[in-house]
Amino acid sequence: MSFLAALMFSLGAMSSQSNNEYVLLWLLIAFLISLVLSLIGEMMDFFIGRYGEKILQRYRWFNRLITPQKIARGEKFMAKYGHYSVWISRFLPGAKTVTSYLIGMSSYSVSMYFFINLLANIFILLLATILGRCLGTIPFVQHHFMAIIITFLLLVICIICVILMFQRRHNKDNEEKI
Repeated sequence: MSFLAALMFSLGAMSSQSNNEYVLLWLLIAFLISLVLSLIGEMMDFFIGRYGEKILQRYRWFNRLITPQKIARGEKFMAKYGHYSVWISRFLPGAKTVTSYLIGMSSYSVSMYFFINLLANIFILLLATILGRCLGTIPFVQHHFMAIIITFLLLVICIICVILMFQRRHNKDNEEKI
């Protein structure tokens, strides 16, 4: 989950405790700003992947890191699972940036990426806002809000560590086969 989704969860939780008559309007404005910022950031990542690859191919370290075989494998994967990878990466911290770069490096359609990205961002931001608004009314959540946020952040860090462990293990297995 992205920073903006976590922010919308927090704003939703805090708005559930407010008696201000304009709180829903401010929540909608924050939602729209978060959506636009998220789309701009991910489209920048997409275009960095699309045009940055051509610039980085001049450097030897990049060519060792990103081989033509890996690019071909990535394009094949994105052609088959590109739609799903955009959706799934919105729920994994850090994955959406990498996914945006990879999709940009492949021959994926800009308009299709934007459309799927727009739908995925609306879904995740709306889900985070609604969950925050619903959970913010629970007294336990109100009293332990900071502990819940810290627990969520620790859970995200654990997920990242597990993903990195599996990636290293996969890389070692591939090196042993060669």
